[in-house]
Amino acid sequence: ELLARQSSGAVARARAFTRAAIWRHAQPGTVEVVLVPEIPLQMRPEGHVDLPLLERHQSPVALQQIQRALDLRRPLGTICLLSWARYKTVQVRATVIVHREEDPKAVELRVMRRLNETISPLAADGEAWPFGQTLTDWHMYKVLSAEPGVRTVQKLAFVVDAAPESSVIALAVDSFQ
Repeated sequence: ELLARQSSGAVARARAFTRAAIWRHAQPGTVEVVLVPEIPLQMRPEGHVDLPLLERHQSPVALQQIQRALDLRRPLGTICLLSWARYKTVQVRATVIVHREEDPKAVELRVMRRLNETISPLAADGEAWPFGQTLTDWHMYKVLSAEPGVRTVQKLAFVVDAAPESSVIALAVDSFQ
């Protein structure tokens, strides 16, 4: 992971794992490295990162540089597979009640920034959403209620593209996809 991030200035995050950790019948010695491209802060207004922006920064040249660096240093008998991370677009819809003395538009902007920074695959001020961690409505309630201008949160729901059900309450990693 460290080598992948240092081999090119185009990678913000990297996650390495053995395929055997996910699938019992995987070829032994196969390591997969998943990359998230680096996107400058000025290109992420209010912490917002969308799928087209991520895809535009997935450089094939950076992928080749990192693959060469990993191949030079990998132990004999191992295989390093390198790929850009796959993303699932998610929206959070909620009814947020603000304190009477607060400006609703200002609270909305602060809440949107918190949501964007929390769900983003890229770190803003803190830590990016961890690889493999399930995203639940409980996390979103915590994020929304942490905003000082928010009195209460009601009717929270996730909206995802191509979801099998209409009432999504959590997003989890599927190791087989």
